[in-house]
Amino acid sequence: VTALVDAETARLPGAITVEVVQDVTSIIRDRLVMLVQNGVIGLVLVVVVMSMFFRPGFAIWAAMGLPVAFAGAFLWMGLTGLSLNMMTLVALLMAIGIVMDDSIVIADSIAVHGAKGATVENVAAGVAAVAPGVISSFLTTLAVFLPLAFLAGELGAVLEVLPVVLLAALAASLIEAFFILPHHLKGGIKDTAPSRFRIRFDAGFDALRERGVGRL
Repeated sequence: VTALVDAETARLPGAITVEVVQDVTSIIRDRLVMLVQNGVIGLVLVVVVMSMFFRPGFAIWAAMGLPVAFAGAFLWMGLTGLSLNMMTLVALLMAIGIVMDDSIVIADSIAVHGAKGATVENVAAGVAAVAPGVISSFLTTLAVFLPLAFLAGELGAVLEVLPVVLLAALAASLIEAFFILPHHLKGGIKDTAPSRFRIRFDAGFDALRERGVGRL
C-alpha cells in the first residue's frame, strides 16, 4: 500500500496528493506479537509443569499439540482463502487456551495406564478411558461456536471466520492427540524404577495434597 501511494503521488499533478487515512497494520502487528508470545508462554508452562509430574519426553510431546493445531488452522485458511486479520487472529488466540487440553488429558491417561506396562494395549486403554470426555469437550465447543458461521448481515460477515479457524485448529489438535500423540508417548513409557528425586517429589506432593487441598 505504501508503495502504491508513493507511486500515485509521483504520477499525479502536484496539486493532487494521495494519503493513507487509516492504517490498522499496527493493530494486526500487535495481535501477531501477542499470538506468538502467548503461544511460547503456553508451551513453556506446559513443558515445565508436566515435567514435574511426568518424564520430560511426555511433556514435550504433549506440548506439540499447539504447533500442530496452528498448522492445521493455517492449512485450512490457505485452502479456504482466509487471511490473517483481526478475527482470524482472535480465533487463534482463543485456540491457545483450548487445544492443549486434549493432549494433556490423553498424555496423563496414557501415563497412568502405561505404568502397568509399556504395551500397545495399555496405551490404547489410556486413550479409550478419556476419549468420551475429550470428544464431548470438542462437540461442546462446536455447538457453541458453529452457529456464528450462519449469522446473516454485516455482523455475520465479520464473525463467520472465527468458528471456521477455531474449529479447524481444534480438529487438528484432536486428530494429533488421538492418532499421533499415543504413538510417540508409547516410546516414552519405560519400565525402569523411578529416580530418588521422583520418589521424593511425588511423596511431598501427595502430602501437600492430602494435608492442604484435601482439607478444602
